Amino acid sequence: MTKPHGIIEDIGAAIGYTATSTLVRWYAESTLYVPLEAREDHALAKIIGMPAYRRLVADFAGHSIRIPKPITEADARARRVARLLRAGRTDREIADAEGVTERRAQQLRKQLVDGGILELLNAAN
Repeated sequence: MTKPHGIIEDIGAAIGYTATSTLVRWYAESTLYVPLEAREDHALAKIIGMPAYRRLVADFAGHSIRIPKPITEADARARRVARLLRAGRTDREIADAEGVTERRAQQLRKQLVDGGILELLNAAN
């Protein structure tokens, strides 16, 4: 059932992006049990919609799924900035790409460097 890329990607492939995003927002950092049968009176049917719920049950019936914490915008920005830094972009280019000031781009660079994140990313590739 679960592929190497992660459970949320697997769920997304089964029920779609919007329903998966909703599921993560509602059940973040908890374990979700997927019933064996899709019933219209179940909370999941109301939260993600019956069509998505049917697909979830079809693919994950009887499984307990740990739903991770959703990524924050700050985390997403840090990932984007790290990619830009690895690509050799300047603070000005990063600022333009992210819609922030050049000073903020410098602060983001410093956080990634001081935290050792950039070094880890470089070592991984």
